Amino acid sequence: MKDVLLDFGALSSLSSTASYFANVLDFEQDTVELVGKYPAVIVFTATAKVTAFVPVIYSGTSATPTTAVATGSAVTLADGESFEMPLPLTLSRYVRVGGTGTSGSLTA
Repeated sequence: MKDVLLDFGALSSLSSTASYFANVLDFEQDTVELVGKYPAVIVFTATAKVTAFVPVIYSGTSATPTTAVATGSAVTLADGESFEMPLPLTLSRYVRVGGTGTSGSLTA
């Protein structure tokens, strides 16, 4: 497998309830095994100051999965700052990213 950019798009505003990035990825098979020497990661970048963002990776068989398969720790980022979160090695067909927070916007 070669390096690929997984584009989850933008999340324009955060709140205390789950918010989702614009894009859902479809791996076009029921179960995906991410194996290899290096783990796959999601790079989150703040497009406006982010306060208390708790990232969540969702995966499932529906086009809008709501089953959390990984949850990160709360982060606060200045505009332009980034952090990484690893993808789980086993995922279902559809994957999307979201989370909660106090304020800010991001891309992933």
